[in-house]
Amino acid sequence: QQGYKIWVTLENVDNNFDDIGDILFEIISHTDSRQALVQQILQWYREYGFDGLNVDLENIEDRLGPYYVQFMRELSAVLRPAGCTLSTDLGVPTPWSEHYRRDIMAQVCDYICLMAYDEHYSGDTTAGSVASYPWVKAGVQDSLTEGIPADKLVLCMPLYTRFWYLDSNNEVITNDTRTV
Repeated sequence: QQGYKIWVTLENVDNNFDDIGDILFEIISHTDSRQALVQQILQWYREYGFDGLNVDLENIEDRLGPYYVQFMRELSAVLRPAGCTLSTDLGVPTPWSEHYRRDIMAQVCDYICLMAYDEHYSGDTTAGSVASYPWVKAGVQDSLTEGIPADKLVLCMPLYTRFWYLDSNNEVITNDTRTV
């Protein structure tokens, strides 16, 4: 009513469950439960009237790749015709993330949010940048090469940094994440 767009996020991030990947596998690898989730999301869209859905399913294992792609196809097939904008979050392309099928995601989503951060993450044993310019630039270029059109690619940059604490051998002791 105030002119703002309201987007909802569907995510699988939960620090309380070690088996979150297994739970996600059980939901999206079975046609009935996957389609039930798609229909539930469509019902929420109709009930609450949000403008967009951002799907942020992280750390998808190889075994989940084809099911994740199918889930996004099915979600797109019902949400986009209903008027809901659909996006998904993907990390920078790597050889071990090819199962995300960026080319298909670009076809079924309105936007692809490139999570261009955590080049060196909190559990890393090597100190380094959260998002160095060469790494981000390569991530953007690789995303375009893998089939995401520039007009669908949203670059998501970190608003934090890490302060690394090293021992006398330059080995990482710990790090402290701070918002900038």
